[in-house]
Amino acid sequence: MSTVKIKEIVEGMKAKVSELRSLLHGFALSDNNGRPIGVWYSILEARTFLRMKDDGTVRIDTPDLYTYESRDGDSIRDRHLGPGAPHR
Repeated sequence: MSTVKIKEIVEGMKAKVSELRSLLHGFALSDNNGRPIGVWYSILEARTFLRMKDDGTVRIDTPDLYTYESRDGDSIRDRHLGPGAPHR
């Protein structure tokens, strides 16, 4: 993946989380031996798992499709701004 495409993806993520008045966080990803293999950018609620496969590849599952919704149905946006807050 090109650096231009990565920048485009991250900028899109920033725009999405800015609507929630939240922030992206970057996390270094390492293999089983502590060697760096990448960076994960997400809101804190978007968690994933990293699995090293026997063939040397890495499996990273996407976060839950309902990442922006809490278990009780309130959106992360509502938790930050209050229920019923007007959209920009």
